[in-house]
Amino acid sequence: MLKRPFIFSVLVLLTTTALVSCGKNESNTNIEGHYELPDNEFISGDMILLKGDKQSDLSSSSFSGFRYYETRPWPNGLLPIEFDRKISSARRNRFLNLCNDVWGANADIQCVPWSKTHHGDLKIYLTQENSGCWSHVGAAPPHMSQTRRMNLSSFGCWSNRVILHELGHALGLLHEHQRPDRDQFVKIFSENAQQKYKYAFQLLVPKTSNIIQVASAYDFQSIMHYNSQAFSKNGRKTITALPEFRQYENSFGRINRLSPTDHNTLKHIYGPK
Repeated sequence: MLKRPFIFSVLVLLTTTALVSCGKNESNTNIEGHYELPDNEFISGDMILLKGDKQSDLSSSSFSGFRYYETRPWPNGLLPIEFDRKISSARRNRFLNLCNDVWGANADIQCVPWSKTHHGDLKIYLTQENSGCWSHVGAAPPHMSQTRRMNLSSFGCWSNRVILHELGHALGLLHEHQRPDRDQFVKIFSENAQQKYKYAFQLLVPKTSNIIQVASAYDFQSIMHYNSQAFSKNGRKTITALPEFRQYENSFGRINRLSPTDHNTLKHIYGPK
């Protein structure tokens, strides 16, 4: 039985790009040569962050993937997807189906093929370059380009789990294991993590008084949780469950479906189907 829901203070502050630990690709994520950073963004571990704090336009939130960077929900829950021409029809259809039939099972969201005529610059541009599995988080704030990026490398990033995880980021979720209360549930062994990815295990703690009060229990079964050997440099564990939660030790970060909390999160942000 998990501890009671943790009440914590959250503000959506910055726009990010998050790269997921995704099995074979977790060791070779390399976005520097595949994404040209604007002057107002910088790389921090497995994320691209926007320089400077901005106030979120979200009024409330309750979520599984811990989320407090500035972003916004996709207008009307609509995610236009522009697929790179190298992506096969079969992969395009599977991506759209996982978005609409899984994440959209209970929440009012829809992924559709992008059209310049109907959607303008509002879109996710999906590529499959050899740079790992990664995605911007949420829709862009009004002052930024409305084109968001996602990449799913041809090898290692097209499993259902990885696609669902990256869609979680695109919809506005961050990683469960970076919640400020995570040390009550898991232990992080940063000495086993690759140096350049140690940022991916840091706590995300709000640093402002302009906050949103939310409540949610720590969710080992969230699709947004890393697995126990994420970004390991030596094959040893980088995350373990505390003794009272050992029943989750072999499953967190490896579940190929959304948890009830994942579903409720999106339903809360985007409204019910």
